[in-house]
Amino acid sequence: INLGSAYPIANLGWSNSFRYKNLSLSFSLRAAIGGKVFNQMRAVYENITELGLKNIKASWLDNPAFTGKVTYCDLYLEDASYLKLDNLTLAYDFKFKDCLLHGMTLYLSGQNLATLTGYKGVDPEVGLSGLTPGIESLTYYPRTRVFTFGAKLNF
Repeated sequence: INLGSAYPIANLGWSNSFRYKNLSLSFSLRAAIGGKVFNQMRAVYENITELGLKNIKASWLDNPAFTGKVTYCDLYLEDASYLKLDNLTLAYDFKFKDCLLHGMTLYLSGQNLATLTGYKGVDPEVGLSGLTPGIESLTYYPRTRVFTFGAKLNF
């Protein structure tokens, strides 16, 4: 039985920049369509034998009859299609006359700002190489958001 592939059917990307007078805006979007990911976090941590009765996830209450060992089945195989806003930068240019400083650009930039997906795990973008492609590791640490404020000076 073929349940799908970890490799997406299509990878898409779009970057663009806009400028109006001294103000500029640029962004970068990225998407993957059609891949499947095994959500190992759910398979392990939604199992009553792993958690005991101390910390029960709400999704376990949907299937209280399951009390056995962790079962690797297609219940935890999820669509990993996503759309990510990787970068957004807003900048403003200042021009100076009769000064040692000819110009200055102030900018605010954000990275890893948003992910649109139906995937219930931490991040649908998991490793596709090695011995376990398409399996979200139990030690996976999510990508962090980064905000940068800066200035570029032109002398």
